[in-house]
Amino acid sequence: MHLRRVEVNGFRASAVDPISCELPGRFSLIVGANGTGKTTINEAIVLAHRHRFPQLPAIDGAALGDTPRAVDVQYSLEGDLEAEGALGRSLYEMGHEAPRWGRPLERSLGKVRAGHVVSPTEGHENVRLVYLPAQRNPIDDLSRRDARVLLELLRAEERRRPETGGLASLRSVADAMLTSMTEHDLLVGLEERIGNHLSMASAGVREHFAFFGHQRVDDGWVCCTDR
Repeated sequence: MHLRRVEVNGFRASAVDPISCELPGRFSLIVGANGTGKTTINEAIVLAHRHRFPQLPAIDGAALGDTPRAVDVQYSLEGDLEAEGALGRSLYEMGHEAPRWGRPLERSLGKVRAGHVVSPTEGHENVRLVYLPAQRNPIDDLSRRDARVLLELLRAEERRRPETGGLASLRSVADAMLTSMTEHDLLVGLEERIGNHLSMASAGVREHFAFFGHQRVDDGWVCCTDR
């Protein structure tokens, strides 16, 4: 089961005219110029789901346009039952269709708030959303915040105890660890799968660089690895 369609009205780029987005499968890539509605679609997906992780900062109410303001989402079940997950199988067995529902968008204390679910189908309450855009990933933010402090501590320890070999030996160990990880069958398979998806999405554009194993093992990388 995967998200198939999103329609949003009265929010960001859809403030004047509704925007709808059809997602063809489990892996989808949204590409477009600035101002075409990529952020609108992403944030509409978040607002549509009651159960989501992590809890992101509230969106400023200035992003809302005139009424009507709403977001509607529709999921799709796989054609092959064998390809379904636990929730999809459960819906199949109970004879239900894929979940779909809508939520009105409201202004509350200067922020955007999604109202009560309207026109839901059976099983919508079981859908969970994990939304981790790179610029808002809480783990990534925490790494950036702590890495600088940890790096200074490592350098101070290197000056205090030079006999340990310091960061040079640690970099060597980290480089060997990175090399062994990138050769693991799990990551090799993942790299191949991502490459195939991106090749289809980009009409066969040739891959020039690997997804894994090209990081520079410097002091900053070492301190993140050490954590």
